[in-house]
Amino acid sequence: VTRQIQIFVHLHADALGYLDTTQWAEVRHGANSRPATLVAAEQVTGWCQTPGTTVKVTPVIDTRTTLTANGYAIPVRVQEQIRLRDGVCAFPYCTRPAWATDTDHIEPYDPHHPERGPTSSANLAPLCRQHHRAKTTSGWTYTPINLIDQPGHYLWTSPHGQHFHTHGHQTWDLTDP
Repeated sequence: VTRQIQIFVHLHADALGYLDTTQWAEVRHGANSRPATLVAAEQVTGWCQTPGTTVKVTPVIDTRTTLTANGYAIPVRVQEQIRLRDGVCAFPYCTRPAWATDTDHIEPYDPHHPERGPTSSANLAPLCRQHHRAKTTSGWTYTPINLIDQPGHYLWTSPHGQHFHTHGHQTWDLTDP
């Protein structure tokens, strides 16, 4: 039996050159599975020693950096960065894992004016199919909130004028009571 495992290792900047027990990794079993939250170094060692197991270690992707691409198509590395950064669908109260989402251009891509709606991690967010459609056809809008060294925050406005701040698994209703 062949098993494929993809590992995203998250390292603190001070840890370059060595690993210790304070480091952690996200793991995907197979191409379309969602990641686990934490994996011990001993578990990774066991997988590497198991016959029939293919382990792919993905290069570190700094989720605070802005990656860009020319054109509309979103490269895999940029999609992985967005999914690692946000963890879940960016829509208010949604908990669908980012690995099961579309990658949405927040400001629509304009092929005639590439500076509008660029394919850039500063202009991309994970949206599950239902919420991607709600944004595209139902009057929901959102914009990134630019916080220093904390990308992945969004300000949403519903068709009824309600406002929400989302970040990962958190949603704050900003609408006046």
